[in-house]
Amino acid sequence: MGTENEYPTILKYTFLLHWLVGWLFGIWLFVLPDSFNTFIGHTTPADAVNIAYGALLIGIGLTSFLGFRAGSWKSVKILVEMELIYTPLAIIGGIISLVAGSYPAWFLYIYMIIMALFFILFFISYYQYRKS
Repeated sequence: MGTENEYPTILKYTFLLHWLVGWLFGIWLFVLPDSFNTFIGHTTPADAVNIAYGALLIGIGLTSFLGFRAGSWKSVKILVEMELIYTPLAIIGGIISLVAGSYPAWFLYIYMIIMALFFILFFISYYQYRKS
């Protein structure tokens, strides 16, 4: 297993990208949820769930910013493990929403691709850590 001091460069940039994407969508959903729904073609008015998910993305984005600024595995290991749980669950939620037809399909496909990309990036770093 890796030492607590190893911190792969790919993880640093994964955190940075995750922070930017999380805040872009999070702030949009939190502050202007109806605008977000209009943009993706969702005809239902925004509700508290949109705002709550926006708040979640802002919070998770902030933890990624802190992970970006951290310098050791000891500081970020729990964040990576959380992402390895959150991203597959987000993909499952996207599949359920796709089957239910509750959101525009094009948006759900993009959402699931983004979540899969983050899962892969976090998994690569975690795998490197566990392997060493």
